[in-house]
Amino acid sequence: MHIIYAAIVAGAVSVADGRWSIAAAVPAPPLPTLPRSSCVVDETGSLRPKTIETLQQICLGLDQSGKGQLVVAVVRGLHGRSDIAALALELFREIQLGHRDRDDGVIVVFRPGPRGSNAIRVTIGYGLEGGMTDERLRSLLDELVLPKIRRNDADGALIALSERLVAMVIEEDASGRIQRHAEERRSERNR
Repeated sequence: MHIIYAAIVAGAVSVADGRWSIAAAVPAPPLPTLPRSSCVVDETGSLRPKTIETLQQICLGLDQSGKGQLVVAVVRGLHGRSDIAALALELFREIQLGHRDRDDGVIVVFRPGPRGSNAIRVTIGYGLEGGMTDERLRSLLDELVLPKIRRNDADGALIALSERLVAMVIEEDASGRIQRHAEERRSERNR
């Protein structure tokens, strides 16, 4: 009879083919940091200064309207996350994007790469899910963004996408869905 003692400090234990193994938990690399008073991060240095300025104006305009918040992140890699969707969601949560209770935040995460290996993800807050469906966002990427990226115009793609997303957030705000969501959130918190 074999007795196996395993102490786990930080990690996971698994059994494969009758053998035990201990895998140490390795913390994921840090997320990209958003410069103070900015809603645009370009880790790659690939965006033109005028593009960064334009994106900053688009994002700040939305935030100052009180109707939503937008962040655009151009990243070098996945920062240890499994895919761009996981990175976008974690970055969205880290930044605490969106106004309290309204959940009206939008993040665009773009990872440029060699032709055919670019990745882009739009993640939205719960308050925007009524009208900004996955289908509408996918269509927006397919029809507006991807053709520009294929023509090596990531700057134009991100500006056009940001402008369209702001218009969609404003449309959602005008529909009253965000306000209803905020009221539901406040009601739940007060129970």
